[in-house]
Amino acid sequence: MGASFIRAAKKHAEGELHELDSVIALLDAADRIRGEFTELYAKHDLARGRFRILITLYDKALNDGVAPTELAEFCGISRATVTGIVDTLEEQGTVERVASADDRRSIRVRLTDAGRAKIGAILPEMIDVSRRAWGQLNHDERLMHLWVRQA
Repeated sequence: MGASFIRAAKKHAEGELHELDSVIALLDAADRIRGEFTELYAKHDLARGRFRILITLYDKALNDGVAPTELAEFCGISRATVTGIVDTLEEQGTVERVASADDRRSIRVRLTDAGRAKIGAILPEMIDVSRRAWGQLNHDERLMHLWVRQA
């Protein structure tokens, strides 16, 4: 997409298009990386949303779990989405819902041993994909990535 887009843009615009080319290259790199992660998720019977919930619970490592509302905030998704994902993860045996120690009317979500094992299996592979992906980015793409993270 990058080269043909640049040729078309040159017909309609004058001046330097280097920045645009860098952004397009970064988007192309992101698509490649997303594809590798999608394959990795599938290999471990996960999807991106399910992984985000599991890794958040793993990162928080709270024995009493995390309230679904907090999971939604941590993951940047809606409470309804968290409910659906937790339903699936609970069916898979990787998380469990438990009554809150403070308020038995509320629930908390926590990792099971199977959930910790799943994270333990996928993390080394994800780190390897991340390292390879970062190594494939050129200088401009790395700078663009840093700029996007700060935005």
